[in-house]
Amino acid sequence: PEDSYEELEGVNGKELFDELSYKVSTDINGIKYSQIKEILEFADKDLTDRSKVLGIYNNELYRANWGSKSQWHREHVWPKSHLGNNPKFDLHNLRAAEVDTNSKRGNDPFGEGSGEWKSSGGKFYPGDEHVGDVARIVLYIHVKYNLSLAPVGNLSMFLKWHEQDPVNDFERSRNGKIES
Repeated sequence: PEDSYEELEGVNGKELFDELSYKVSTDINGIKYSQIKEILEFADKDLTDRSKVLGIYNNELYRANWGSKSQWHREHVWPKSHLGNNPKFDLHNLRAAEVDTNSKRGNDPFGEGSGEWKSSGGKFYPGDEHVGDVARIVLYIHVKYNLSLAPVGNLSMFLKWHEQDPVNDFERSRNGKIES
């Protein structure tokens, strides 16, 4: 909830990092791999058409049909291969994604761009409508697990993306559902 962060107004630097790290240090080990599909179908539901799942990177909606070639898979926004010994299934890091887009992204770091998603020169641009979502997910993982941003991008780009694409109702709803 937004109001739980009001007390951090004016807090900066290492103190802010430490406070945020404490706030997001929740135990996710109780979630079974088999539950992830069901949780993402619930958390990533389109707010206007509850029969569909909203994917990241390409704004396409998918019927809640896990793993079909024409449907969606789970995307690790912070690639699983760059998580080290940290949990691979933190729900805040997982999003529904179109199968082909997810494959084209691979483990590439994020890079600058504009317009729709694109993969070019070993970098992946998530698309104008998703840069903020990606930035907030990446910064969450960075803070929670104290990981270097280098394998996924850089701080100035993610902060810029956060400003360019503000939090929306979908993200608020998704975050609340995952927290609960």
